[in-house]
Amino acid sequence: MVDDRHSVPDAGAEPLDDFAPDPRNVRLLKWAIYIMSALLVIGVIVVGVTIAKRAGNLPAGGRAGFGELDVAIPTGASVSRIAIDADRMAIHVKPPDGREEIVIVNIRRGRIEGRVKLTPQP
Repeated sequence: MVDDRHSVPDAGAEPLDDFAPDPRNVRLLKWAIYIMSALLVIGVIVVGVTIAKRAGNLPAGGRAGFGELDVAIPTGASVSRIAIDADRMAIHVKPPDGREEIVIVNIRRGRIEGRVKLTPQP
């Protein structure tokens, strides 16, 4: 008689189990679980180390900025306007000689990044 899974078994024979695990597939499934678990653990470690590194680079006191910065303005000049955007501040300076300028200050680092001279057109 031909051993066919879909044939009716003999009365004395044990029925064939269609749901019996295949040892090769079980072994592959175990390895897949081991590999995915290892990747999960490695991912959690990488996230933890990244958070620790970034937390270690925060400035003291938990805030960015600087204490004091001296911006040189010509004698007799006046500040007409100040504008702040993100981490930069623009100071509009009007000296008595009529030449205006804009001083750009990085308020995070506490340094002057540049000066823009405003010259009138004839």
